[in-house]
Amino acid sequence: MFKIKVIIGFNTMLALILTGCVVKNDISNNQIIATEDLSSGEFCDYSVGNASLLYSNRKVGMAGNEIIFAINMNGRGTLNKCSEKGDNQQILYEHKAGYISNINVSGNWIIFALTETKQDVYKYNICKLKIDGSCFERIYETRIEDMWVYGNNIYFSKYSKEGATGIFNMDMDGKNVKLLFDKENIWFEIYNKKIYCMDLGELTVEDDDVDLFQLDIGEGGREVQKLATFKKMSGRMDRVSLKEKDVYYLDVDDGRLYKTDIYNLDTTLLSTGVSEFCIQNNKIYCIKWSDTEKKDNFCVLDLDGTYLKSIRSGNMKKGYNFNGVLGGWGYFTSDSIKCINIK
Repeated sequence: MFKIKVIIGFNTMLALILTGCVVKNDISNNQIIATEDLSSGEFCDYSVGNASLLYSNRKVGMAGNEIIFAINMNGRGTLNKCSEKGDNQQILYEHKAGYISNINVSGNWIIFALTETKQDVYKYNICKLKIDGSCFERIYETRIEDMWVYGNNIYFSKYSKEGATGIFNMDMDGKNVKLLFDKENIWFEIYNKKIYCMDLGELTVEDDDVDLFQLDIGEGGREVQKLATFKKMSGRMDRVSLKEKDVYYLDVDDGRLYKTDIYNLDTTLLSTGVSEFCIQNNKIYCIKWSDTEKKDNFCVLDLDGTYLKSIRSGNMKKGYNFNGVLGGWGYFTSDSIKCINIK
């Protein structure tokens, strides 16, 4: 591993993870102060990293011991379920001219985004479906960029050419829609009745600051607090997630995976040849090119970049998108789902 002293400002596409405390930043001297431990908090249960969102827009979710997944091929979209290892596959919902993404599972409901096409006219809806395949309903018409279900509320940002716009919430029936945060080009996630949002600035302005906000969505209201300001991270940032104290990001141009400590801004080069990654179970799961074998490997690294093992050798990306890790399995989707035991 190599250590590099940097100020955060990279010409790269990033997957950002501030990995157990909420942080405040004294903007005047750029020091970050821990204020609250989040390590045992209530999180949205998804892999973090560029695998589950950037390439496949989160098409795999978990409902108990079953996997809910979307397959979109030749203009046809299906919502399916199977066991963790891919057995007992069943189609729950089919749209012959649709595209399904942004899967969330809450109780007995699957919440997802549906894009419908008819004679080159696109229609966008947030929909819900029971996990037994019954009670399909379009609950709100909008084109979203990202969506999370937390408690009895749906939180989403809208699509725009300037990046994700605004943070909205509504109830599970698509009613009582409220604008919580009015910014363009943002990413957000939710932990412990709080929204953590990164304002990425204007896409065309490389020297914009990047601001991290906390929104309290508990019974006390919607107080907004700025937690930190970073130097501009040029290029697109494809994921924001808060856990502990480190920023993990991927430079997809050269396949370098880095980690930056937000307290002292030390940056460590963790691995090279990486095309996709996610962090789950306190480990890094990634697609990594092997120079010796001349092919991709699905492998696991420690959080400090130590190579632990190869899970599956071969061209894992051929025809399939890596959707991340849930439980003890890694998931890849194309015209079907591929489930790989990571233990």
